Amino acid sequence: MTRLLAMVAAIALLTAVPAQAHDKQHFLALGDSIATGRQAVPVTPNRGYVAQLARKLPNLTLTNLACDGETTTTMRAGGTCSYPEGNQLDAALNFIGHNKVQLITITVAGNDIAPCGTQGIDPACIQRATATIDANLRHITAKLRKAAPKATIVGMTLYDPFLAAWLTGPDGREFARQSVVVTQSINDVIESAYRASKVKVADVEGAFATTDLTTIVDGLPLAVARICQWTTTCTAADIHPTTEGYTAIYQAYLPLVR
Repeated sequence: MTRLLAMVAAIALLTAVPAQAHDKQHFLALGDSIATGRQAVPVTPNRGYVAQLARKLPNLTLTNLACDGETTTTMRAGGTCSYPEGNQLDAALNFIGHNKVQLITITVAGNDIAPCGTQGIDPACIQRATATIDANLRHITAKLRKAAPKATIVGMTLYDPFLAAWLTGPDGREFARQSVVVTQSINDVIESAYRASKVKVADVEGAFATTDLTTIVDGLPLAVARICQWTTTCTAADIHPTTEGYTAIYQAYLPLVR
């Protein structure tokens, strides 16, 4: 009898461990180098917005599948980073299929539009990129929502690194003004695509004061001052956020994930 009770207790202990592991709640981060937390000159590790969010959500286990250089197209088709499943979206769907995912964050589309402003605003390029972003984001978010119907999913609007051109003179200022109009238009498409799958939207455009070219701070429009302070676009020609910039992005996400 004693031996039988011991065997029952041992079996109960062995079966309890996988159950506890299976009950673990997860935070899944997806996207491009903004989601990986890349910086031009990393000063302190793990200062990206995803890492800052994860520290505020200690009950969730973070898995970050984001990939530097990812576009909405490569997120679906692969080709930038290597995933056993072939692409980031399928890797995410596989992860969701084997884990309880409570939160998903997405940061993508910046690399789709970046080539359209290398030598002035290219309207045809902008039109193609916008259509691609719309189609891909709707596909990506529909797949994620179907796989994780109860999860909180949050995407973000884009800030405008082309505002740094303001510093280069009259032509640069005109280019910066045009870039704001383009950024607003693309962000409208991004928001619409996200909301179609009941994905919340972090207002990073607003956090960076992207449209404010009238408020003057230290001799610069607020939008320009923030892009110079919160990214290294103006000093190192690198669009990635400083730690302060990542904090601004994290703060835009935070109210939507709790």
